[in-house]
Amino acid sequence: MRRHLGLRLLSVDHHHALVQAARMQSNPTRETAAAFLQFWKNETCRHFREEETILLPIFARDGGNVATEAIGQMLTDHIRIRAAVLAIEDELREGRIDPEFFQRTGAILEAHVRLEERIVFPYIQENLSESGLNEIGAHLETDHETAGGASCVTSRPGSGESVENPERSEKRADGA
Repeated sequence: MRRHLGLRLLSVDHHHALVQAARMQSNPTRETAAAFLQFWKNETCRHFREEETILLPIFARDGGNVATEAIGQMLTDHIRIRAAVLAIEDELREGRIDPEFFQRTGAILEAHVRLEERIVFPYIQENLSESGLNEIGAHLETDHETAGGASCVTSRPGSGESVENPERSEKRADGA
């Protein structure tokens, strides 16, 4: 099935994620891990947020069934990958990397992309109206233009690195 233009930006992100996953599986070094964390902060974290706050809510609002096994797996993968990012950050801070864990994380990322491209996106595309798909695309374009890659930093407090999420720090500045 040809990908609808409304989902195109997410599929482009998936291509980049597959490249990262292949590197993780073939070259589990500290340098590759550092590159993966940069990729996470610049692209993947935003991508997950877009799926969770744009794609799935619009699909659900328009009557799409989000209580499917594939969508449940998609969201579970998001949590597992986020947890792996934290662990990889910890390892790099300690000056090491567990090659087997890093390779498994790459395999999880690859399987996650394949799930979305082969099952979740075709399901959404088949069950969402043209206007719903176009709305998703418009929101994604706006998000890519305004959020850039700076929407997610996952380092832990006390690590000597910033833990601020720009969206959250703006709210705090307003007293929220």
